[in-house]
Amino acid sequence: MHEFLRMIFSELGSSIWLAMILAALIGGGIWWRQRRRGGEIHWKRLILILLLIGYLAVLGYATTFRGGIGFGGVNFRLFLAWKEAWNNFSVRNWANVLLNILLFVPLGILVPLVFPKCRGSRIILVVFGTTLFVEGLQLITGSGVCDVDDLFANALGGLMGYCLLMAVLSAAGKKWGRGLVFFLLAMIPLVAVGGIFAAYRIQPYGNFPDGYLYRIDTSSVEWTMDCDLPEYQETAAVYRADSMTPAECDAYAEAFASIWGGTYDDVMYYDTDIYYRDYDTNGRMYYLTVTMGNGAVSLWTQENTAEPDFEMVWAELDRAELEAVLAEYGITIPAEAEYLGMTEPYGSDSQYLTYQADKIVTENGLLDGVCYVQLSEDGTDLHVEQNLISYAYYGEEAIISPEEACRMLYDGYFGGLWFEYRNPDQVSILSCSLGYELDTKGFYQPVYRFEVIDPDWAFSDFIVIPAIK
Repeated sequence: MHEFLRMIFSELGSSIWLAMILAALIGGGIWWRQRRRGGEIHWKRLILILLLIGYLAVLGYATTFRGGIGFGGVNFRLFLAWKEAWNNFSVRNWANVLLNILLFVPLGILVPLVFPKCRGSRIILVVFGTTLFVEGLQLITGSGVCDVDDLFANALGGLMGYCLLMAVLSAAGKKWGRGLVFFLLAMIPLVAVGGIFAAYRIQPYGNFPDGYLYRIDTSSVEWTMDCDLPEYQETAAVYRADSMTPAECDAYAEAFASIWGGTYDDVMYYDTDIYYRDYDTNGRMYYLTVTMGNGAVSLWTQENTAEPDFEMVWAELDRAELEAVLAEYGITIPAEAEYLGMTEPYGSDSQYLTYQADKIVTENGLLDGVCYVQLSEDGTDLHVEQNLISYAYYGEEAIISPEEACRMLYDGYFGGLWFEYRNPDQVSILSCSLGYELDTKGFYQPVYRFEVIDPDWAFSDFIVIPAIK
């Protein structure tokens, strides 16, 4: 909950100050004008008007001006944002959905209070008219996406606010039945959202951030199978990563900093990663990133006065020499990992000293992943991407066959916004293998990984189909 509140304040903090200043200026102007005229000041109505003005300032900032001017877009897929939030199940994704609801709740409360005649069908018109105006303005100015999901969420929030207001007013007038109806109507969205979170909590495994959102239209695609499908096995092991809480990541990062005797100048918390920045300790800067889901680590250190050297020469070291360097920073490499020496990873134009473990079954579970290291010949620059992860064995699960996975691929049941964007006419399947992907609960789940390519693409891509039934 605290992460959600922190994000709300980070998103709306500036607008709240703006609203307070604007309301104070307008309120002061009205008070001064009424005092000069000798008229009576109706404080209750004045406060409601100022609250409405302040709210509209926050609404305008949050929906239009905060993003700046750019290139807008349109989304006509209802509940796409909800599906993305479900797949990622992160604070940031759910905050984007829930803020669109909560942001319009005050509209349904304040407008009928300031304008008592604006109730019933009139408030419905005001709510829908306001959200249509906001979405249209975002489209015209390019400050956001004209999104049918936003229209739905904004309208839902406005009507929730109105129902809550009418429930309170009905109860104040001792119209208990009417008040109960309005209260139950206001609670429906809360119960629905609570049900979503409860369903996620009780399901045995997490979701895939890049998983299926909606069916991709593959009716015009000509598929070519240029590989053999793997042999079907009825079950596959599930493993679990040693995920870390933010507090555990902080302790881990502090232990890292103690190695070089530094302190962090900046710490930035995101949904999956935490960034630690030490800009100057003994003339060096240290950038550390820790991934909470599986404990992966990225470290970059160099002299903080150095200009970027695009002609940097990277050292070639044997395994013992490299591991001695890494040990100075508290990084250890599992003995089971294979040392490949200098490589050029797929899609990279740079060279890395590389360790690799390809689903190595160990005594305690599974070792999988890679570790990339760059060390300059003069020893001033070090870059480490440590993604060699040990996963603990969790259990066995029944899985679908490779043929079933192929049918899902052909029918468009996969996460592939990039695929829809490219809109290929023909696709070749270069390989199909049973691999693993980390889900949002820290489980390493079995998946079918299809490597695909189109004649017009420069490189191949991968499509992942979840394997657990």
